[in-house]
Amino acid sequence: MKADFLELLKETSDLDRHSRWSDIKKKLDSDPRYKAVDSSSRREDWFKDYVRTIEKVSWKNLLLSIVIYRRALVIMSAVVLVGIRPNCRKLDICKPYAGGYIY
Repeated sequence: MKADFLELLKETSDLDRHSRWSDIKKKLDSDPRYKAVDSSSRREDWFKDYVRTIEKVSWKNLLLSIVIYRRALVIMSAVVLVGIRPNCRKLDICKPYAGGYIY
């Protein structure tokens, strides 16, 4: 029952970490997976747990993006300051042009 309800939440396209239960439940109340959960407080608790999960994933994605950005900055600094020429095709940090590659 809980797995079905969580699947229903995953399928709800406009649900994000800022969603409110009062808004979302109006959109879900006609679905049989919503009605299968007999307790309204249980539905709300499972919704809140799901939203917390979305928040954790959002923060992890943000931190991963920062790490990737910082690594790219280090590589580009080496290219500019020291004149190191990394294998740009492998790192995907330079663009091809007719005469070779632009660093």
